[in-house]
Amino acid sequence: MKDCEYYREKISCLIDGELSPDETAELEAHIAECSECRALYDAFTAVSAAVSGGMEEPPESIAPAVMQEVRAIAGRKKRGVWIKCLSAAACLALVRGPCISSGMDKVYMEILHEERKAEKLHDIYWNATKETLGVLIYQEQILKICTNIGFDGETAYNILKAVSKKKMEKIAAFKEKFLELGKAKDITGDVLLKIWKRIQDSGLYAFNVAHAVSYALLSYESAWLKYHYPLEYMCNLLTKEAGQGIKKDTLDKVLIECRKLGIEFLPPDINKSEWGFTIEDGKIRIGYCAVKGIGEAVYRKIKEAGYIKSFNDFLERAVCRTVNKKSVLLLVLSGMFDSLEEYSPGKLAEFYMKEIRKEQDWDGRVNIGLRESISFFAAKSDIYKKLLGSAGYNFGKGELVLC
Repeated sequence: MKDCEYYREKISCLIDGELSPDETAELEAHIAECSECRALYDAFTAVSAAVSGGMEEPPESIAPAVMQEVRAIAGRKKRGVWIKCLSAAACLALVRGPCISSGMDKVYMEILHEERKAEKLHDIYWNATKETLGVLIYQEQILKICTNIGFDGETAYNILKAVSKKKMEKIAAFKEKFLELGKAKDITGDVLLKIWKRIQDSGLYAFNVAHAVSYALLSYESAWLKYHYPLEYMCNLLTKEAGQGIKKDTLDKVLIECRKLGIEFLPPDINKSEWGFTIEDGKIRIGYCAVKGIGEAVYRKIKEAGYIKSFNDFLERAVCRTVNKKSVLLLVLSGMFDSLEEYSPGKLAEFYMKEIRKEQDWDGRVNIGLRESISFFAAKSDIYKKLLGSAGYNFGKGELVLC
């Protein structure tokens, strides 16, 4: 059974909007019944408002004992986040090929899950590796071990360079001095040889700690945003991928994740779509950036023309602004005019090519790459697969859903 201490630790998460709807309802119900938890909740709310308003000191209305608990809980929460980031950094550094080949990833995970004990070897080694459970993961740990044992900073760095570049002759040149310095600190020969071997072996996989922690922080922040703001997160992710030139396998992964999150899509629309993906009525509207062959310059020209009332209106106002034939056909093919016209994309394209451009021998195809074209009379699923970059696209009743 959950006690007050459990709920009190969760109050800061409630203030920061980090709880699920069910957790929020459960905590709010407890706060309504418990006067002590209610006082703590009110204190957190007041402090949060004060910080947002630029105040450096807590409100005087909060009792000192309550304020002390607020600080303690906030401190534990920050430390918890940092510990999670350090663990994530270690894992990210270990899931690279050389680490997996060396087996150090398994060693770390077994220690983390208490399936084996960490080898401390000696305080000099442990002080450098305790944050990674006694596993030598980072290049900076090599530096720390070497300086702790007695090398000056320059020599320690030279050892690191020799180890990281696997210069075995250069590494061997430092071994005798390493053993000599270690014995001067009363470290036994067996332990010294074990530490030296770990330093030597770490050259195969040791990673830069600044890179690992940076990746971990980004991963943690991304996970937080995805959990609390899934629609906004996925919308921006799709725009980013499209801006870099959508790769089908990458987009497919994003779309599969959207399906898992229950996110629905709206089709491209000549008026409603922006360059990137946008949020509309709790769904994601596909942007111009997702349509293969349509560049940002074409998008800007169309938007400069203002609201488009019909396909003819588009031809009269937008085409004269240097939107070329290929762009017009791709816009039609992608369904940009479906909300304005009762005619199918094939009929609109045929009207444009034969009646407007007077190209009576047009074969109903448009190039979408150097060696790739598609027919206006192909199945819609095939069209969207090629033009929008994913087999997951399939329109039905005005919405884009995932198959």
